[in-house]
Amino acid sequence: MVVVRSFFKGNKRTASLTPTLNKLSTFKHVNLCINSFLKPELNILPIEVALLEIQFTISLPANITYTLASSIYQQSIDKQRVIVTGAQSGLITSLVRHVLTTNQRKFDFVADGQLQATLTDAPVLIVEAQHQLADFHHHILLLSDPTIDLKELDKVADATPKGGLIIYPQVNKELKAIATRERPDVQVIPYDTYKHEKQQGKTILITSTNEKFPIALTTASELACISAARELLKKIGISSGQFYRAVSTFQP
Repeated sequence: MVVVRSFFKGNKRTASLTPTLNKLSTFKHVNLCINSFLKPELNILPIEVALLEIQFTISLPANITYTLASSIYQQSIDKQRVIVTGAQSGLITSLVRHVLTTNQRKFDFVADGQLQATLTDAPVLIVEAQHQLADFHHHILLLSDPTIDLKELDKVADATPKGGLIIYPQVNKELKAIATRERPDVQVIPYDTYKHEKQQGKTILITSTNEKFPIALTTASELACISAARELLKKIGISSGQFYRAVSTFQP
């Protein structure tokens, strides 16, 4: 079930519902519930009021399988599709988007809760989602602490294509078991808390060549998110120098 709220405000006596209803024309089962606030002097139908709150409750038959994720997949067949899921997916995708934007790399981004998505000609699609994961047909799956049933995550991991990649947190035994299960031609990369040091209350990332970059993140969970973002960005063409310069300017 999907609930969409629309508010119509204005000085005119009527508010047309046509544009909103047209958006729902593809659904065969629509229940319309109108809660209106009528001025006492207005003796008109609820559909023609100065201030109107409309709640559309869309009930889809159980056998309908078409989803927004399916639509996004159809629009992104020629893109490299990355799914980031789990409790830390928000921070991980924020880091990834910041680094890509800082380095002027083109990408599309879709998150749970969007009712529609407009994609560009960017070569990469980043998806932050907890549901309908298999419908995106990912190439890269990045896992963080699970927010959905592990059996569902297992199915999504099994859908990783040949040549695909699963990135998982080393410290989570359940996710490690899912990620490392043998799958033909699927690469698996673990991530852990990023190498760092503390100086006067500040967190400093330490690179493989012992360069140091101060960052705004501090906790072990946040440092693991940096590591996850780094592993992903390696696979989509971001060099070490590009990553560290960008992540040092990230603000949560």
